[in-house]
Amino acid sequence: MDREKAFEALENYLGQTYDLHETLIVSNSDEGSGYQKSDFDSLCGEALCHEHFVDRYHVNKKIKERLKFVPELVKDFQQALYAYASESLVPFYETIESLCETPEELENLHLLQAYIQRNWHSLKPFKQRSLLKDCEAILGTCESHHRLYTYRTKKQGRRWRKAGAQAMVKLLSARRNQNFNTYTDYDFLPEIEVPAYDWHHLFRAYQKPTSELKKVMKWDYTSLYQAHLGPHKLRMGFKI
Repeated sequence: MDREKAFEALENYLGQTYDLHETLIVSNSDEGSGYQKSDFDSLCGEALCHEHFVDRYHVNKKIKERLKFVPELVKDFQQALYAYASESLVPFYETIESLCETPEELENLHLLQAYIQRNWHSLKPFKQRSLLKDCEAILGTCESHHRLYTYRTKKQGRRWRKAGAQAMVKLLSARRNQNFNTYTDYDFLPEIEVPAYDWHHLFRAYQKPTSELKKVMKWDYTSLYQAHLGPHKLRMGFKI
């Protein structure tokens, strides 16, 4: 829950566990605040080399957001960017500027230019860097695996207690790894936060068939949350 503490713990772990003097470290992020190249440099210690990449998913998202007033040019602009030739972007900048009809559209273009210029080195494709030969880099792997959890736990403003979130992550991981059958009923229940007077109810559930146990688990999970009544519809009438 604390980025600085997480970075400090990871830096200590890497330094105590690995000798990085002959290691190439590749980092990949959305380039948000606190997750820029300089932040990852601190983790690399005395590594042989550190190469940072901006996650392509977020780059494409940024381009679409800034150039939403010229959607027909987005795809060609992306191709020119990933060709990694700055001179090939100049005609696009000039064309898009000529198509700007409002100050807001012009500002979006300038913000996109500043974003690309600021992250230009981190946008360089893996194959164009003088790195390892015969190496196929799959960047953004961590980001894509995060979505397995975030789409289920963060979408629509969902909020969780610690026990409920841990149980959901276990279920999602088991589903992705296709090893749900390796878990027992006990693997999901011990961390559930239920009142003390309900423990006898759970204890009896251990001795029931799996189908019955699932019903009990469903009841106990929902008991962790408070009901939200939602907005009320009101109408005020006046008589003249």
